[in-house]
Amino acid sequence: MNSILWSSSKAIWSFGGIAFVLLCISCIYYYAPQLATIEATATTPSSITLASSTLELRLLNGKVSLSGTLPDQSAKNQVLARAKRIFGEGNFTEKLQVNNQTAFPSAGWFNAALALMPFVAQIGGEGVVTLESQTVTIRGLVESGDIKSRLMSEAINAAGKRIRVEDKILVMGDSKAG
Repeated sequence: MNSILWSSSKAIWSFGGIAFVLLCISCIYYYAPQLATIEATATTPSSITLASSTLELRLLNGKVSLSGTLPDQSAKNQVLARAKRIFGEGNFTEKLQVNNQTAFPSAGWFNAALALMPFVAQIGGEGVVTLESQTVTIRGLVESGDIKSRLMSEAINAAGKRIRVEDKILVMGDSKAG
């Protein structure tokens, strides 16, 4: 009787071992493609989160200061060429940085940035145009509500549909921001 128990116990363990091996093989077969995809995605450069490019134009005492971070030298060169056309050679200072760990927040962001550059000169005395993420903020002081309305309407058109325009323009004589 002992040998019968031993032999059935041995058979049960053998079948259990075979079932375990088959289960392992089927799991590997089933899950391996998913694991390979996850691993490949985790190691591709596109999975790296890039910081958003920024651009700030600040008008102070008739001189424009450009600052911000752009993803490549080509973008920086385009901003500088546009600044020369708008403000004139020698009428701006440049503190732009190139960082390949940044990217434009959307497809139209850079074109909107170039289109919005002239707006800093339209704000009297001290003006600031800042592009961060999907928002452009316009700050400064204008002489009338009509000028402010025209400026904001033109800025919204220049920014396009994907970039929100934040109005921080003051009208002379008013004590509150727009």
